[in-house]
Amino acid sequence: MTLIHVCISSRANQLLRWQQAFPDGKIRSSLELLQSSGQGKIVVWVHADSLSPGTLPETIGRLAARQDVHRVVVISSVPTVQETAAALAAGATGYCHALATPELFSKIAMVVSNGGFWVGEEFLSQLAGNISQALPPAEMQPEPTVLESLSKREREVALQVQMGASNKEIASALDITERTVKAHLGSIFQKLDIRNRLQLSLLISQEPS
Repeated sequence: MTLIHVCISSRANQLLRWQQAFPDGKIRSSLELLQSSGQGKIVVWVHADSLSPGTLPETIGRLAARQDVHRVVVISSVPTVQETAAALAAGATGYCHALATPELFSKIAMVVSNGGFWVGEEFLSQLAGNISQALPPAEMQPEPTVLESLSKREREVALQVQMGASNKEIASALDITERTVKAHLGSIFQKLDIRNRLQLSLLISQEPS
Protein backbone atom coordinates (compact mmCIF):
# COMPACT_ATOMS: atom_id res chain seq x y z
CA MET A 1 0.00 0.00 0.00
CA THR A 2 1.33 3.39 -1.01
CA LEU A 3 1.14 6.02 1.71
CA ILE A 4 0.87 9.72 0.96
CA HIS A 5 1.72 12.18 3.74
CA VAL A 6 -0.26 15.41 3.87
CA CYS A 7 -0.19 18.05 6.61
CA ILE A 8 -3.14 20.38 7.21
CA SER A 9 -1.56 23.67 8.26
CA SER A 10 -1.57 27.37 7.44
CA ARG A 11 1.88 27.72 9.03
CA ALA A 12 4.24 25.83 6.77
CA ASN A 13 7.22 27.77 8.16
CA GLN A 14 6.77 25.89 11.46
CA LEU A 15 6.96 22.48 9.80
CA LEU A 16 10.54 22.35 8.53
CA ARG A 17 11.34 19.13 10.38
CA TRP A 18 8.16 17.49 9.17
CA GLN A 19 9.09 18.45 5.62
CA GLN A 20 12.56 16.96 6.11
CA ALA A 21 10.96 13.69 7.22
CA PHE A 22 8.58 13.63 4.25
CA PRO A 23 10.21 15.50 1.34
CA ASP A 24 7.43 14.30 -0.96
CA GLY A 25 4.73 15.27 1.51
CA LYS A 26 2.20 17.99 0.81
CA ILE A 27 1.03 20.85 3.01
CA ARG A 28 -2.53 22.07 2.59
CA SER A 29 -3.82 25.20 4.29
CA SER A 30 -7.29 23.80 4.92
CA LEU A 31 -9.22 20.55 5.04
CA GLU A 32 -11.18 21.57 1.96
CA LEU A 33 -7.98 21.52 -0.12
CA LEU A 34 -7.23 17.91 0.78
CA GLN A 35 -7.86 15.87 -2.33
CA SER A 36 -7.25 12.20 -2.94
CA SER A 37 -4.85 11.38 -5.77
CA GLY A 38 -6.26 7.89 -6.08
CA GLN A 39 -2.72 6.49 -5.86
CA GLY A 40 -2.73 5.38 -2.22
CA LYS A 41 -3.95 5.94 1.29
CA ILE A 42 -3.32 9.28 2.97
CA VAL A 43 -1.71 9.78 6.36
CA VAL A 44 -2.98 13.19 7.42
CA TRP A 45 -0.98 15.22 9.93
CA VAL A 46 -3.14 17.91 11.56
CA HIS A 47 -1.19 20.94 12.79
CA ALA A 48 -3.24 21.84 15.87
CA ASP A 49 -1.58 25.27 16.22
CA SER A 50 -3.03 26.46 12.92
CA LEU A 51 -6.65 25.50 13.67
CA SER A 52 -9.29 27.73 15.20
CA PRO A 53 -9.77 27.07 18.93
CA GLY A 54 -12.09 24.15 19.64
CA THR A 55 -12.15 22.81 16.09
CA LEU A 56 -9.56 20.03 16.44
CA PRO A 57 -12.00 17.20 17.35
CA GLU A 58 -14.35 18.11 14.50
CA THR A 59 -11.45 18.26 12.03
CA ILE A 60 -10.17 14.85 13.11
CA GLY A 61 -13.65 13.37 12.93
CA ARG A 62 -14.18 14.59 9.38
CA LEU A 63 -10.82 13.18 8.31
CA ALA A 64 -11.30 9.83 10.05
CA ALA A 65 -14.61 9.39 8.23
CA ARG A 66 -13.00 9.65 4.79
CA GLN A 67 -12.33 6.44 2.89
CA ASP A 68 -9.08 7.72 1.42
CA VAL A 69 -7.60 8.67 4.82
CA HIS A 70 -5.56 5.85 6.35
CA ARG A 71 -4.49 7.47 9.63
CA VAL A 72 -4.70 10.87 11.36
CA VAL A 73 -1.85 12.22 13.49
CA VAL A 74 -1.96 15.50 15.42
CA ILE A 75 1.14 17.64 15.86
CA SER A 76 1.34 20.56 18.29
CA SER A 77 3.99 22.97 19.47
CA VAL A 78 2.39 22.96 22.94
CA PRO A 79 1.31 19.34 23.59
CA THR A 80 -1.08 18.76 26.48
CA VAL A 81 -2.58 15.66 28.06
CA GLN A 82 -6.07 17.08 27.59
CA GLU A 83 -5.57 17.69 23.87
CA THR A 84 -4.01 14.25 23.47
CA ALA A 85 -7.06 12.60 25.00
CA ALA A 86 -9.44 14.71 22.90
CA ALA A 87 -7.52 13.87 19.71
CA LEU A 88 -7.57 10.13 20.37
CA ALA A 89 -11.26 10.22 21.30
CA ALA A 90 -12.03 11.98 18.01
CA GLY A 91 -10.27 9.30 15.97
CA ALA A 92 -6.59 10.25 15.77
CA THR A 93 -4.03 7.45 16.12
CA GLY A 94 -1.06 9.65 16.97
CA TYR A 95 -0.13 12.87 18.78
CA CYS A 96 3.33 14.41 18.90
CA HIS A 97 5.39 17.59 19.22
CA ALA A 98 5.69 19.80 16.15
CA LEU A 99 9.44 20.03 16.77
CA ALA A 100 10.03 16.28 16.77
CA THR A 101 13.11 15.20 14.84
CA PRO A 102 12.68 14.03 11.24
CA GLU A 103 13.71 10.56 12.42
CA LEU A 104 10.97 10.56 15.06
CA PHE A 105 8.35 11.72 12.56
CA SER A 106 9.33 8.79 10.32
CA LYS A 107 9.10 6.38 13.25
CA ILE A 108 5.67 7.70 14.22
CA ALA A 109 4.49 7.27 10.63
CA MET A 110 5.67 3.66 10.62
CA VAL A 111 3.96 2.87 13.94
CA VAL A 112 0.56 4.38 13.12
CA SER A 113 0.57 3.10 9.54
CA ASN A 114 0.92 -0.43 10.89
CA GLY A 115 -2.04 -0.07 13.21
CA GLY A 116 -0.29 1.25 16.32
CA PHE A 117 -0.79 4.37 18.40
CA TRP A 118 1.72 7.08 19.30
CA VAL A 119 1.35 9.49 22.21
CA GLY A 120 3.72 11.42 24.45
CA GLU A 121 5.32 10.31 27.68
CA GLU A 122 3.22 12.64 29.85
CA PHE A 123 -0.03 11.18 28.51
CA LEU A 124 1.24 7.63 29.01
CA SER A 125 2.24 8.49 32.57
CA GLN A 126 -1.20 9.83 33.42
CA LEU A 127 -2.95 6.93 31.70
CA ALA A 128 -0.80 4.42 33.56
CA GLY A 129 -1.64 6.14 36.83
CA ASN A 130 -5.37 6.13 36.06
CA ILE A 131 -5.32 2.43 35.21
CA SER A 132 -3.45 1.68 38.38
CA GLN A 133 -6.06 3.52 40.45
CA ALA A 134 -8.95 1.84 38.62
CA LEU A 135 -7.72 -1.72 39.18
CA PRO A 136 -8.69 -3.56 42.39
CA PRO A 137 -5.97 -3.08 45.01
CA ALA A 138 -3.75 -6.08 45.64
CA GLU A 139 -2.42 -7.02 49.05
CA MET A 140 0.54 -4.89 50.05
CA GLN A 141 3.74 -6.57 48.95
CA PRO A 142 7.15 -4.90 49.29
CA GLU A 143 8.37 -6.43 46.03
CA PRO A 144 5.82 -7.76 43.50
CA THR A 145 6.93 -10.97 41.75
CA VAL A 146 7.24 -9.30 38.36
CA LEU A 147 9.93 -6.99 39.77
CA GLU A 148 12.16 -9.67 41.25
CA SER A 149 14.46 -9.63 38.21
CA LEU A 150 15.11 -5.91 38.66
CA SER A 151 17.68 -4.14 40.77
CA LYS A 152 16.57 -2.21 43.86
CA ARG A 153 16.76 1.13 42.04
CA GLU A 154 14.94 -0.25 38.99
CA ARG A 155 12.14 -1.48 41.27
CA GLU A 156 11.87 1.99 42.77
CA VAL A 157 11.62 3.52 39.31
CA ALA A 158 9.06 0.92 38.18
CA LEU A 159 6.82 1.53 41.19
CA GLN A 160 6.98 5.28 40.57
CA VAL A 161 5.87 4.66 36.97
CA GLN A 162 2.97 2.55 38.22
CA MET A 163 1.79 5.51 40.29
CA GLY A 164 1.74 7.67 37.16
CA ALA A 165 4.88 9.72 37.79
CA SER A 166 6.69 11.33 34.84
CA ASN A 167 10.43 11.01 34.35
CA LYS A 168 10.93 14.45 35.89
CA GLU A 169 8.86 13.53 38.94
CA ILE A 170 10.69 10.21 39.34
CA ALA A 171 14.07 11.96 39.15
CA SER A 172 12.98 14.39 41.87
CA ALA A 173 11.53 11.68 44.12
CA LEU A 174 14.59 9.44 43.88
CA ASP A 175 17.17 12.25 43.76
CA ILE A 176 18.61 11.16 40.39
CA THR A 177 18.78 12.77 36.95
CA GLU A 178 16.13 12.34 34.25
CA ARG A 179 18.83 10.79 32.09
CA THR A 180 19.40 8.13 34.76
CA VAL A 181 15.64 7.52 34.94
CA LYS A 182 15.57 6.90 31.17
CA ALA A 183 18.49 4.51 31.46
CA HIS A 184 16.73 2.56 34.22
CA LEU A 185 13.52 2.42 32.18
CA GLY A 186 15.41 1.08 29.17
CA SER A 187 16.88 -1.68 31.33
CA ILE A 188 13.48 -2.44 32.89
CA PHE A 189 11.75 -2.71 29.51
CA GLN A 190 14.46 -5.06 28.26
CA LYS A 191 14.39 -7.31 31.33
CA LEU A 192 10.59 -7.57 31.37
CA ASP A 193 10.28 -7.81 27.58
CA ILE A 194 7.91 -4.84 27.32
CA ARG A 195 7.98 -1.66 25.26
CA ASN A 196 6.54 1.18 27.30
CA ARG A 197 5.54 2.46 30.74
CA LEU A 198 1.86 1.64 30.20
CA GLN A 199 2.69 -2.06 29.82
CA LEU A 200 4.89 -1.81 32.90
CA SER A 201 2.08 -0.28 34.96
CA LEU A 202 -0.36 -2.96 33.86
CA LEU A 203 2.15 -5.71 34.58
CA ILE A 204 2.66 -4.54 38.15
CA SER A 205 -0.97 -3.73 38.85
CA GLN A 206 -2.21 -7.14 37.71
CA GLU A 207 0.16 -9.11 39.93
CA PRO A 208 -1.75 -11.81 41.85
CA SER A 209 -1.89 -11.32 45.59
